[in-house]
Amino acid sequence: MTKVFGQHAGQPRDLFAAIKADRNIAKRVSAREVVAGKEQPALMLQDARYTTDPDSILDGIELVVIDKPVYVREGALSGQLATTTGVCFMIASFGAADLDAAAAEIVGLIGAKFENTPELVEEINDVNVYLNRLGYDVAEQSAREARFPNFADAQVYQVLTGQRQYAGVDQSPLVASEISDVVDTYPRNAISFKAQDTGREVRVFIENAGLNFIDQTSYDSIPEKKQYFLDTDGHHVGEEGYVTIASNPAYPLYLYGTDIEHANHDNTVTLTREEAAVVSTGRIFNDVTGLGVIAQARAMQPYIIADRAVLDKMQAAVAGYYHAQDLDLATIQAKLAFWQDALNAAVAGSVELAAAALEGMSASGPGTNYQEVYLQAGSVNWDGAGTYNWIYYVPWRLGIVGSEIGGPFWLGKRRPSWWTGVDQFFLRVQFPNYAQANTDYNTITFTSQAGTVLSFNIADAVTDPSEPGYYYWGFQQHGGVVDDTEAQAITNELGIYTGHGATYWVVALSNQTGTPDNELVELALNDLNDHLMKFPR
Repeated sequence: MTKVFGQHAGQPRDLFAAIKADRNIAKRVSAREVVAGKEQPALMLQDARYTTDPDSILDGIELVVIDKPVYVREGALSGQLATTTGVCFMIASFGAADLDAAAAEIVGLIGAKFENTPELVEEINDVNVYLNRLGYDVAEQSAREARFPNFADAQVYQVLTGQRQYAGVDQSPLVASEISDVVDTYPRNAISFKAQDTGREVRVFIENAGLNFIDQTSYDSIPEKKQYFLDTDGHHVGEEGYVTIASNPAYPLYLYGTDIEHANHDNTVTLTREEAAVVSTGRIFNDVTGLGVIAQARAMQPYIIADRAVLDKMQAAVAGYYHAQDLDLATIQAKLAFWQDALNAAVAGSVELAAAALEGMSASGPGTNYQEVYLQAGSVNWDGAGTYNWIYYVPWRLGIVGSEIGGPFWLGKRRPSWWTGVDQFFLRVQFPNYAQANTDYNTITFTSQAGTVLSFNIADAVTDPSEPGYYYWGFQQHGGVVDDTEAQAITNELGIYTGHGATYWVVALSNQTGTPDNELVELALNDLNDHLMKFPR
């Protein structure tokens, strides 16, 4: 069965992918679009059809899936409101092609695939109306009308592609909510539910790392800000431009929201609004011990679902990696034994226990001197116009790499007074035990997803008695950077990410003897440690 379930599933791209993969449907699309002298099948999404903007269409049948989904609502006998996602598609004929015969076959095949009969919603015999349905405005229609003298007619059908969901009476205990104006009020990466016993609406946010689960009331209680962050310092409480969302001075921990962009927040953890909503429900900020057992369990549900997401991600990464290898049974058993404690903790739902197991595996497993983690947050110093001076990163967010570094390290334009070389841009790191780090590792490397690499040999570090414990590498002298212009570009790239850009940087400490097993351990541990920093307990 091809049906895709979920309130926001069964979108136009789902329908298009399903029919494009069906040879019985594809062979009934006989028209060909001509673009710059080249022919291609006239089967595509509306957006692609609009973008290719063909010069002409050869006689035959065209099939276009309309981009905008529809939501079909109907009352049920129980008094509930049923809502189902649907998609429209247009079948057009050019020349002498028989539209009725072709449409009957295509509609029958799509109906069988999605288990309901597509409904005819519009018949078109005017080329301008046809062009309008493809997205062209009046001026564009006039400019293109002459290109398609062989247009005959078209039909638009609607087919239900999502699972029917209900709202109204007798909802127990958790059902889909009524989604009036859903396209405008709900992001495409969210699904909404409502609990009948409490009346509280719940959103499931689908993100890269998995699912975050938070009720609508808690989400709406978080003021809309450009940035949210956890801080161990209460210095922003009452400060203009900052909202204190939750606080526990005894811990100490504070959850802030602000519209101040590129603020220089040292020792902080940056969150999304959804993450901030989940954190605000945690026991760090809420004493639920006076509640009953069930009430305590329900109060922690947002945290439990967030934990489950990162643990499931770890399990999937381990299973996926070893599934890709050609291993015999004995090796599989050895790998399973190596991971057993961490996997048991993941099944039990304990992020802390899984992280502790991974720490032990890293200390005893193969390739222990290879550490690689994401730089996911930091603070910046910039000129306010796109040029970044330096960027701080806090080591306690960086798993085992952080254990090697004694305090915030930074990259960028901050030349020490005692430096004698030409460099203006540096990496500065505080090593509690530089001699041991130099024994364990050869290089420290920063790599962006875009392919930029900045690498330094540990042994090349320069220090000065005026800054005991701090070690410097010049971008040019030690990192192979050509000049200050290139150094500034690298610093800007780091800074733009830190200011919530889309690119991740990876920092790696390596002696070039790391194995894939240990890399997987370190990356999994980094995810869990990062999760524990975002969701403290």
